[in-house]
Amino acid sequence: MLGNLRGRRGWILIDALAGALIVTIALGAIAMAFTQASGTAANATNYVRAVYFAQQALEDLKRQIDGKDAIPAVTAPALPDKTFTVQYNGPAAVTDRLGKTVDKLYRYDAVVSWTEKGQQRQVAVTGYYYLK
Repeated sequence: MLGNLRGRRGWILIDALAGALIVTIALGAIAMAFTQASGTAANATNYVRAVYFAQQALEDLKRQIDGKDAIPAVTAPALPDKTFTVQYNGPAAVTDRLGKTVDKLYRYDAVVSWTEKGQQRQVAVTGYYYLK
């Protein structure tokens, strides 16, 4: 019985090292997946915030335009987060399918820009407003 145990001593060490290597590789893969997932979540959060800011900017514009006969001077809203900037494109006259301009219907684009991982990103949301 002791003769059997003496021959296995070196193999037990090799088995333990192989098991530790497998566990290390598995933990490394899990850590890489977690890093990728957290980066994707941060990108999605910035995108959702940008869309929210653009929608808020168009709602503010709607409050300025409601009940007026002329297009007011529009300024970009102040945002609580300095990493995002909003600018308006418009007003642009809207045409129908035949190319005729629709009276008193104007299109505005709220464009929100931000920098993410050294790259410039932007989201544009369009709103249509009818003057009375």
